[in-house]
Amino acid sequence: MDISMIKLATSLTAMIILSTASASAHHVNMPDKSELTRILLRYYKSPKEAQALCDEMRKSPDDPLTQGFLLLHAQYPEEARDAFDRKINAAPACADAYAFRSFADDNLHKPDEMLDSAKKAVELQPNAPGIRLSLAFTYLRSKQLEQSLTEIDKAITLDPSNALPHVLRAECYLLMHRSGDGLKECEIARSLNNCISLVPSETARILIESAWDPLSDAGALKKDKFSVPVPDKSDTSTVKDHDLFLRKLGLAVQEFSEDLKASYSKALPYADKAIKLDPTALNPHCQKAVCLNGLERKHEALAQWNRAARLAPRSPWTHLGKAYLLKSMERWDDCIRECDVVLKLAPSQAAAHKLKADCYYEKGKYEESAKEREAGQQVR
Repeated sequence: MDISMIKLATSLTAMIILSTASASAHHVNMPDKSELTRILLRYYKSPKEAQALCDEMRKSPDDPLTQGFLLLHAQYPEEARDAFDRKINAAPACADAYAFRSFADDNLHKPDEMLDSAKKAVELQPNAPGIRLSLAFTYLRSKQLEQSLTEIDKAITLDPSNALPHVLRAECYLLMHRSGDGLKECEIARSLNNCISLVPSETARILIESAWDPLSDAGALKKDKFSVPVPDKSDTSTVKDHDLFLRKLGLAVQEFSEDLKASYSKALPYADKAIKLDPTALNPHCQKAVCLNGLERKHEALAQWNRAARLAPRSPWTHLGKAYLLKSMERWDDCIRECDVVLKLAPSQAAAHKLKADCYYEKGKYEESAKEREAGQQVR
């Protein structure tokens, strides 16, 4: 099992994975009604809000709010933010423009602006569940989890039938090492609405990532499994104790590996369910690829990463996930090429330099390996 590849799942924390864009103009096609509604749900609009906003956007395709949202979804956050600014200048009371701008700020790595945008949206429209959840998401991304939970509670009060606040609460619990509570929230969300992709996707995410969390209340990597006292090697009288320690440690590692596979086996159907509900949502495809790799089904995992890359060609994470897998398959040249794609999209991605360094080392190109390792250290 390739630990580096599986632990990549912890990098998929963001519910929406986007990347930085250039400043040139881009034409973005309008999705059909059902697809646009599903996309709006990914940004935590309630089903009612998503349907209403979908109708409004399709009636006004040239409106800056519509153009900004489509650019945001197409992974052009800089241009999206410009469009939202134009909408705000024309309609200063448009809460959705501020809310969506907070997502663009998130993808542009502007945490202060992200929070300011989300707070302004709530100030303008405090009784809209989706607006509240945009602020909750902003707090979550800033690791201000208690503030996020407070906003989630307010969103539930505004619309008790909405499943999405429970999805975000589950994500908060995951980050608080309360995976068991997170899975319970997913059950509540599923009981409210079993047709939203984010619900099974969050369940898959918790099952995958809690497995690696030693502080989790539901993970495979629990400290008590490795709490075997380490004997003093300098004391020859403890040789038998040392042998016993190694045997117990080996059994613990084997048990952990089996527990990990069990977690991936449990998560895989939820990822499949999420894909069925929303075939173009990126996260479930990434989750499925991670599960398949964890189950030693590497060729299927590679095909899944390829699907993810086609869905989001501008997301460096899809290419990085594929690169990790290619390295585990000892396809050094393919891994290097994939890392070059990552670095073109995200020049400061140190992990891609490290992967290239490892591949060059395996190929016996030690000078190139050293250069890549140094480059990775410089961008940290």
